[in-house]
Amino acid sequence: MRRFYLKRMNDVSGVSGTGIIALGCEFPNGLVALSWKSEYQSITFFQSISVLETIHSHNGKDQTKIVWVDEKFEDLEVKAKELKEKEKEEQELEELIEMEKEEEEKKKEEQNNA
Repeated sequence: MRRFYLKRMNDVSGVSGTGIIALGCEFPNGLVALSWKSEYQSITFFQSISVLETIHSHNGKDQTKIVWVDEKFEDLEVKAKELKEKEKEEQELEELIEMEKEEEEKKKEEQNNA
């Protein structure tokens, strides 16, 4: 999921208020859920973020902005892959360090037994 909130500078309807008026999330399939913070709390669903924007921007009169909290899904997938690769590299490095320690201990043991 990718989270966002709606920030409205001017309330032309007099219902939603101004500031952060709703919290939402966009699912990987493009569907959007929106939870309103006004006294008339409700949850609404939209086919896409562009549909939500078309319906709730009031043709730009109220200066409603979608503010993203999270990065795009594609960016998150790339980051997840990079993190997995980095974790693998770190694990390999730790194993190499452990092998070197074991070799040093064997050498010391052989020197002590000689």
